[in-house]
Amino acid sequence: MKTLKTFRVASLLLALCLALPAIAESPKPQNPFEAVREFSATMNGGLIGTSSDGKVYRSGDLMRVDLATEYMVTDLATNATFAVLYSTGLCLEGSVPAGRTYPFSLARGAKIDLVGRGEETVDNHPAKVKEVTITQEGRFEVKLTIWEAKDLQGFPIKMRRAATKVVGSKEREVLYTDVHIGPPDPALFLKPKDCGAAPRAPGSHIPGPQPPAPTTPAKSSTSQN
Repeated sequence: MKTLKTFRVASLLLALCLALPAIAESPKPQNPFEAVREFSATMNGGLIGTSSDGKVYRSGDLMRVDLATEYMVTDLATNATFAVLYSTGLCLEGSVPAGRTYPFSLARGAKIDLVGRGEETVDNHPAKVKEVTITQEGRFEVKLTIWEAKDLQGFPIKMRRAATKVVGSKEREVLYTDVHIGPPDPALFLKPKDCGAAPRAPGSHIPGPQPPAPTTPAKSSTSQN
């Protein structure tokens, strides 16, 4: 009888020992937009703002988006942003993230809830489908469906945003193609030292217009005594 009790106690202790690591190692919801912090891709569509196609790059906290007439670089940690016009080289700075960095910028510091919804293939990439709820403390919730490409380290290759009063009344989608995992050229994120120097659009072999040469002050026609 004593041996049976001892066996039961030992079995209970063994079960507890096996359960504790599982409890301790249970995964916590993670930010899916931080799974890949270095990449380049072509952004097709958009969840907010313009839906035209364009290149997008990320290097750590820095994210660059290329538009038809300008490019913008946002620091996702601070939302500090600068924009450079291709035509004039004019450089403007602000504290609002570029719209096409959404939802990467929105999710920083927010509460993230994830619910798995199976698997699908997107643009020949096997992907995990997840419903994501992004909650900004004291502000609002945004619900997305994302497709994390299993062969691209979990990169959210496709995203769909439900219609809400906060970000728009229509459902929107974005698909990333030509995705390359790894650090982009660091020069893409450099702020121009002289904002008057016009940069070239990526891939362009035609130099942008140069800033006008400084005018030489005209000599005074007033005679000096």
